[in-house]
Parts: sequence; structure tokens; C-alpha cells
Amino acid sequence: MRTLRRLRTLLPAIAIALALSADAGAQAPADAGQALRDHIKAWLTETLLAPLAEAGFDVDAAIGVEAGDDAYRVTIADLAVTTPSGRLLVAGTLEAAVVPLPDGRYEVTARLPPEVVLYAADGSEWLVATTGGRRFTGVYAPALQAFTTLDIRLDDLRVSAPPTGLLVAIGRIGLDSETIPAAAGTHDMVSTLAAENIAAMSGDAQSRVTVERAAVGTTLAAVDLETYAAFVLAYRGVLAEGRAGPDAPDPDAVAAKLARLIETTPPLLDGIAVTYGVRGLSVEEPDGAVGIGRIRAALSAEALANDAATLHARGELSGVTVEPPPDADILPREAALDVTVSDVPGTALTSLVAGRLRAGPAAPPPVWDELLEALGDAGTTMRLDRLVVDTGAAAVEMTGSARPVPTAARGAVASLSIRIRGFDRALREVRRLPDAAPLTMLLTVLQLAGTAGTDDEGRPTIRYDIELTADGRTLVNGVDLAPLLGMIPERAPSP
Repeated sequence: MRTLRRLRTLLPAIAIALALSADAGAQAPADAGQALRDHIKAWLTETLLAPLAEAGFDVDAAIGVEAGDDAYRVTIADLAVTTPSGRLLVAGTLEAAVVPLPDGRYEVTARLPPEVVLYAADGSEWLVATTGGRRFTGVYAPALQAFTTLDIRLDDLRVSAPPTGLLVAIGRIGLDSETIPAAAGTHDMVSTLAAENIAAMSGDAQSRVTVERAAVGTTLAAVDLETYAAFVLAYRGVLAEGRAGPDAPDPDAVAAKLARLIETTPPLLDGIAVTYGVRGLSVEEPDGAVGIGRIRAALSAEALANDAATLHARGELSGVTVEPPPDADILPREAALDVTVSDVPGTALTSLVAGRLRAGPAAPPPVWDELLEALGDAGTTMRLDRLVVDTGAAAVEMTGSARPVPTAARGAVASLSIRIRGFDRALREVRRLPDAAPLTMLLTVLQLAGTAGTDDEGRPTIRYDIELTADGRTLVNGVDLAPLLGMIPERAPSP
């Protein structure tokens, strides 16, 4: 798959080269093809071959270009990459057709190689990837230096490792992405990567992992592509300056330039949203199996350009099964999490990172006090909107919040509410475990420390309200735990 990502990197080179030779249409086809070939080679050398060579990789490829009546046909043949460890990756031939569109964009259709092989240093096959159906289509916009649409499909992908016998099979894997014009000259970038019917088997066929479907979705909101392109070029320039051999500038000077670049670059986008999903996960071993019906997770960041960002994370887990069943019914069957962090000061945190860069590699990592001060000044607050764990025998639900306060004894104030339903049943289940006496005693003490009540449906619950105060005390249901904890004898050190 890493090789396919490398092949995908080559395709923008073709479109960029076409943009650089915009007047090639007035030339004879042979001259246009030669100009395109030269541009592709220059782009590959600058953006792919040179960095790989500096990292110890050796890349070899034969580039061919034909200028037709309405399209350029490009062939990148015999693509081979030698790694620093001596392994040789052979990707075969990539063929692409590039069609100029009336609006200045380029339609790219690529034919990916059916097999990619990674050879060990002794010449033996170390990893082999093969595919059945293959598709790569997209529309490239030179002005944005990005694909405005992209559609990649691989069917019947099989990856094997001959030395170990490991085999991974994927029925279909696909990537869809689209760049959509948004407000004030920005763009929204939406993409989805999904795979179906995944199976992995160990070489001895004793272990097997299967997944019905796994997907990752990403949305970048209000992206300033021009600013991003300028930032990338400047960033590469600073790094290249630092790799310029014996005459390279002092590392501290390079770090200072990076710090200034980070500080002076305006926000590149306004929001990020990433979603993850897995359905039908099964792990089988000779002594048992674990299954998870569904996993969902989502991360998002909003209002990044306003210096008062909001971060949000949520996740769900359901349909958990274990074979053979455990001795006690205490394993989670379902779980859910929802967390929000508000008023995150992007500018202050950027300045903190830049300051550490200026301090040089010998400087300590960002100090906790500095981070607390930045978050405290901005009024940053973290909320635990919901945390639920259901074991069948019992269910635990938590909500709470925390806020950095630099003047507080522990640097923050916080509150946490815990409500447990089915405590008695959970205690009975724990007693069924081997050597359960210590855990049973602990749970009994916790039960006595809680406040009895009922939930919204009238079912018995035990509640704990925990508070971290500004003066450093930890209160549970209004009671300071410090005197109680002081009564617990310390464990004698091991001889």
C-alpha cells in the first residue's frame, strides 16, 4: 500500500507539468511531449527522488510521454525503489492518460500495476501485493495544486509475507475525495477511505482476524489552499537549508526560522472532522474468540481560525462477545464516550511551540505551568459530557468537567459525578472470580461510601460526587478523603 501511495504522488507531477507548459498546445506534438517529459523529470527529482536519496533510498523509473490529439499519455515503467536496508521494491508499470479540460483543470486516469513485490536483500520475496480490479480517476486543478475529485478502487487485494506465511485479503478498498469551493476563496475537502471483507491469517493458520467493513472519513473545512501551498514550500525550503551539507546553518538558526514560519503563517483552515467506523470485528485464537459488533469514533475541531477553538471527541462500542464466556459477567458489553474541550487558544499554543523551537534542542519540553497558564488565561474547559460502560450485570455512567486554574493548589479545579446501577449484582458476580476476596472488600467499602438513590426509571443506584477544590482537597460526596486515606497503613516494602 505504501507503494501505491508513492504512485499516487506521481500523478500531481503530471498535472503540474502540464500547467507549467500551458503554451505547449501551440507547439508540435513531439515538442509538447518533450516539454512535458522534462517537466515531469524535474518535478520528480525535486519532490520525490532528492528527498528519498537523502533518506538513503534509490529510485529508478523510465518515463515515457506521448502527445496525442486530445490527451497526453504517460508511462512510468520499471518503477523500483531500493531501501536503505537493501530491500528492493518493484512496482512494475504505471500508465496514465491526462486530458486538458476547458476550465484549465486536467482529468487523470491511471492504470495501476497488478502486482507490487518487496524483495529481501538476498533476493527472496519478502512481501507480495496483488490486486484484481484497479481504478484511479481524478480531476487535478493546477491553481489549487490539488485533486478536486479523486476515485481510487482496488478489488481482491491480497498481501502475503512468504517468510512468515502471513496473509491479508481485502475484498475491496476505495478512496473517494472531493474539493468543494467554500466562502472567501477557501475550499472544503471531503474524503472517505473504506475497506470491506478484510481477513488476516497467521502463517500457522492458528490466528484469524476478520472485519466486515472499516472506514475513515475526513472533512477539512474552509481550507486556504494558497496559504497552505506557500507554507509547504517555505517549510521544505527551511528543511532543505538545514540539510545543505557541511555548510548548513546552525541547527538553532534553522529552528528559529521554523518558529517564525509557524508564528507568521495565518490559519490554514477553520475546522477538522474525522470519523472512524468498524463493523463485524472478530478475533479468533485456538483457545477462544472475541467479537465486536460495532466501533464508532469521531474527532472534530471547530473555529480554528477564531483563536477559541472547540474540540470534540466521541466514541461507541457495542455488541461485545467473548468465547468461552468469562467466569463472571463483568466485561463491558457496550460503552460510550463524549468529551468536549472549549475555548482552546490556538495562538497562545502556537507561540508556546515556537518558543520551544527557539530555545533549541537542548531546551526542556513545554513546561506544564506554561501550558496551564495559557489554557487558564483563555478560560479553556474540558467537559465529560458522557461516559457509559454497561457490563450486563452493572452499568456505570459518568459526567464532569475540569478547568485549568494556575493559582489552584493542583493547577486545576474539577468535578466528577459517578452513578452506578446494579452494584449488588456486580458484587455477586465478582465473588465468583478466583481469589476475589481483596476486590470484594474494596467494592464493599466503595458501596458504603456512596449515596443510595434511583435513576430516571426508578432503579436503585449508588452515586459519587467527586470534587477537586482550588485548595487541593478531594471531596467525595462532600467528605474530604485526606483524613481517611491517612488512616490506611502503608504497605511494607518487599524484602
